[in-house]
Amino acid sequence: MTRGCRHRMSGFRYRLAAGVVLLGLVGCQTVSVEEELTSLNRRMGPLPAALQASESASLAQDAQPRVAELLAAPLTQTGAVELVLIHSPAWQAMLSSGLASINEAQQAGRLSNPVFAYERMRSVDERELARMLSVGVLDILLWPQRRAQATALSEAARWQLADNAIKEITSVRNAWVSAVAAEQRLGYARDVLLSAEASAELARRMQAAGNFNRLAQIRQQLFESQARAELAAAEQERLARRESLIRHLGLDERQAAELRLPDTLPGLPAERITPERIAERVLTDRVDVALAEARFQAAARGEGLTRVTSLIDLEYTRRRDTVTQASGDVERISGGEWEIVLPIFDLGELRRGAASRRAIAAANDLQATLRAASSHLRESYAQYRNSLAVAELYLREVIPLRKQASEETLLRYNAMLIGVFELLADAREQRNLVMQSISAQEQFWLAEAGLQAAMLGQPVQGSVWRAGAATVSSEPGH
Repeated sequence: MTRGCRHRMSGFRYRLAAGVVLLGLVGCQTVSVEEELTSLNRRMGPLPAALQASESASLAQDAQPRVAELLAAPLTQTGAVELVLIHSPAWQAMLSSGLASINEAQQAGRLSNPVFAYERMRSVDERELARMLSVGVLDILLWPQRRAQATALSEAARWQLADNAIKEITSVRNAWVSAVAAEQRLGYARDVLLSAEASAELARRMQAAGNFNRLAQIRQQLFESQARAELAAAEQERLARRESLIRHLGLDERQAAELRLPDTLPGLPAERITPERIAERVLTDRVDVALAEARFQAAARGEGLTRVTSLIDLEYTRRRDTVTQASGDVERISGGEWEIVLPIFDLGELRRGAASRRAIAAANDLQATLRAASSHLRESYAQYRNSLAVAELYLREVIPLRKQASEETLLRYNAMLIGVFELLADAREQRNLVMQSISAQEQFWLAEAGLQAAMLGQPVQGSVWRAGAATVSSEPGH
């Protein structure tokens, strides 16, 4: 239709039609899904698996051999992240939602399609055919500004996707750490219960033989009851942490039954994150700063567009009519019409005010993000450093010293200086310190994951861990 009419257009009409076609072709430019995922992978740093967006069930089916391989052995933290990237439906939902937001942002930079209308009317004496082609003139005039705003919106959507991806991977790492720590605590809780049962049984026998008073026997029985309650709590914690990890990994019922975790948390790393490495990431390629900057740019450009579009809208329609008389004579009429929205009842001041406030809010959010970036890194690094110091303290000093104290207690028991219940109490105290050591290691690995996220620009609120009171007394049983 356009080519058939082009030879009849001249002057402004021809230039208008050529401009619509040219801008339409330029507006069709877009970025492929593969390029978006490559960009996302670059912004997030190295990952254990390449990012892929699921278009059908084939991606999940292709990943099944690797999923089975990962589940065949105790799942490591890196393996958990890889499993999420290749298998988790929640991860794919997050990716698809983010890519959809990018497409929607790009759509804002497209020109509105021209509208073609065809009208046919017939009377006794004549028949009339009308053909109309309408284009939004203001859309064409403001297209460079709209494209610039769309670019800023697309960039914001990309950084938001990176932000969500970092948050999800950090959650998976934390879920793995918590699940393994819960498994480790459960094992020690079982050991404590075995000790409590032996102590309580011995106390009952000695009390029945008249060699133990009733109060001491009740204390041993109470400790056994407390150990059973703590074991039940540890079992529930283990179940909850394991199921949380299963949900993050996206495992079905069969795969969940196959999931195995390491018996203990990894040892403390030999290579530490240094302050120099932190300092260079304060304002370099941070997701939170880039996201705030892109949102500010989009809001600022949107404010400029709103100042124009809130006042006026302009549309041009090219019309060509053919009127056929009953006598067979044909009359052709052509022309154009302009449609202008008159700002009479709505002057657009509310739209302009809202756009202005959004731009001001985005500018202040950018400043707040810039000022908070280094603070988040300092807090995360302090949490990392202090939790590492506490974990090392338990592993290098507290636990070895407590072991030495237990050895001395055993020597005193062999010399018949103390009784069996003092020996059992000492063993329980040692296990309590081991439980605190597990918690200290767990807090370190959670802090390490939080610091890795903070370095990329995803601040994670850390918790201050307080070690439980542990008394290393010279007299066991006190």
